[in-house]
Amino acid sequence: MSLLDTIYEVPQLLHVTNSNSRKALQATCRQLRHLVHTTASVVSFGTQRQSSEADARLLSSGTWTHLDSMNFRHADMSADAMAVLIQGDWTFLKTLVLSYNSFGARGMEHFSHGRWPALATLELHRVGMSCTMMQHLQHATLACLLSLVLSENIMANSACWAELVKGEWPNLTHLDLSSNYIDISFVGQLKTAKWPLLGSLNLHFALVQRSATAQREALHGMAQCDWHHLQSLGLASCSLSPEGMQKICQAQWPDLRELDLAANSMSGDALRYLAGSVWSQLEVLDLKWCDIDVTAVSYLVQAQWLHLKTLNLSGNDIHVDALDLLVEAQWPLLTVLDLTRNYLGPGSVARLNSGHELPLRYGQHIVTPPAWLLKQWPRLIVLNLSYCNTQLNP
Repeated sequence: MSLLDTIYEVPQLLHVTNSNSRKALQATCRQLRHLVHTTASVVSFGTQRQSSEADARLLSSGTWTHLDSMNFRHADMSADAMAVLIQGDWTFLKTLVLSYNSFGARGMEHFSHGRWPALATLELHRVGMSCTMMQHLQHATLACLLSLVLSENIMANSACWAELVKGEWPNLTHLDLSSNYIDISFVGQLKTAKWPLLGSLNLHFALVQRSATAQREALHGMAQCDWHHLQSLGLASCSLSPEGMQKICQAQWPDLRELDLAANSMSGDALRYLAGSVWSQLEVLDLKWCDIDVTAVSYLVQAQWLHLKTLNLSGNDIHVDALDLLVEAQWPLLTVLDLTRNYLGPGSVARLNSGHELPLRYGQHIVTPPAWLLKQWPRLIVLNLSYCNTQLNP
């Protein structure tokens, strides 16, 4: 008997067993019961055993009283299979993963006609999203939607993303648009979106630049978004200019705690704007591969981030002079400092060593920072100097 057949039969068997047998099964097989009734990760959907439509029919005809998660990643789901799937009773379904499928506009239309009263997480990674598909998506009834993943839909055009902001999902808290080719003008349109509770936005490797002027205008519009609950923003590898940074750093997002600006060229001016932002609650900052030099560091250390815990400065142009500036920063809660792949040179060991043997090996972490550094950052537990051309005995 196949996995899907077994999962389908178990609820029927439970209905025909007497009450004492059910109690014994609950007492002795709680983990199995949880697996069968609460979650179903159908990784073999659409195998050679039978068509995806037959699998969908088998699932949709079952009784899934407590089913809350289904995973159809790499399932070769067709539009016809989607039409069958929506016929099921998914009253309690909270998570649906449809990534790496090509059900097209017709399949998304079927999805929009489905009943998803409790659906909170929808993953549509690499499904070949088109403008028509996006229209169907934003017409779907998803009143409880909290998390939407639309990453790596690289064929989607500007009109497609314009449709996205029309989606009325009042409870949406997480949106992942990473690894797409989205025109920079899109972020300026975000201020029209009705997502008042948005807490996480991922635009890593997603924005295509047209001109410096277009970037300034778009980021100015984005900074006007009324996201009082935004806690995490990902803008890695988005070719942000200093002028663009100036606009985005004017945003009034008081709860912002995690900011990823990796692989953007951060000049001194860019970091000056960042240090002067109102994001006083910032806890995690990623600035790896940002071409940061000693001038940029001089601005960075002026930031009043009293809650900063993790700072990633790996892969930059930080020399020992910049290190002298860095250790003067007033970040009392700093826990992790990553300086991997910076040319600190032998002098950095002497600076950090202060006459005591330093437990440093090429390609490893300094697990125990020196005592003098702990006076500055008492919470520091990880200082990473991997591949910094340092020497153990300067």
